[in-house]
Amino acid sequence: MLAPDIREVRRRIVPAVGVLVVSLLASACGSSDGTATPTTSRRRTGSSTSSSTTTTSSTVTSSTTAPGTDAVLAAPLLPLFPFQTAAEAEAWRTAYRASGARPEFADAGRTAVAFAQFLGYTEIDRVVTARVDAKGAHVSVGALIPDTDRTSTAAIVHLVRFTTGADAPWVVVGTDDTNFALTAPAYGRVIHSPLPVGGTITGVDESIRVHVQQLHGNGYLGEACCIPAGGQGSRWSGTLTFAPPTDPILMVSASTGGHIRGVERFTVNGVRAG
Repeated sequence: MLAPDIREVRRRIVPAVGVLVVSLLASACGSSDGTATPTTSRRRTGSSTSSSTTTTSSTVTSSTTAPGTDAVLAAPLLPLFPFQTAAEAEAWRTAYRASGARPEFADAGRTAVAFAQFLGYTEIDRVVTARVDAKGAHVSVGALIPDTDRTSTAAIVHLVRFTTGADAPWVVVGTDDTNFALTAPAYGRVIHSPLPVGGTITGVDESIRVHVQQLHGNGYLGEACCIPAGGQGSRWSGTLTFAPPTDPILMVSASTGGHIRGVERFTVNGVRAG
């Protein structure tokens, strides 16, 4: 009686196994139109993401933030660049909304680089890092180190929005100083010519150049060069004379360099014309 029972079991199992195998093969191959399975799709997404993270960023990168989170210009901060009045800022915003004119001023990073170049530091051409906090945007600008793929930071430019709104332009209000600082004249001080200048620096065999500049006008109003300095947090000082300004707000900028390029570090204070 055992043999008939075994034959009957085999007769029932073999067709079922065949159906199961066909089903599994169809599942493994995907749909009949060649669409990838979810697992394959996830692999492609992961590979693409991994590849994009190694892509080198452009010279100037974006550092704008979500609407409503940006600090807005308020006393005692002084607007230095690219606008010094609300009318100038609004004129830009009107043109930007109409035709996209001067889009760099909608971005903190690009505005910071434009500021460095306005000061005459044309070698400073890229954003190194950028962060935003309750006080505004803090953009490290710099340049490539010669014969390397590394960058060096020349200054940390401090920016805020000139007015409220997601499309309000950024405005430079100064620099965040670390190992190179301009302490005389102090920020916001009323200045006259001749002007005592000075600060602190950490470095070796430094040569400091200081100039007074206004936003509306060509060239420097006055310059002092070349002030020797060096040491750990050591003091430096000098005096410069400058021509009568026409702007009420001025910029006093100090720079040093000469080791790997003309300008390696700089610092800026906003002041008022006397």
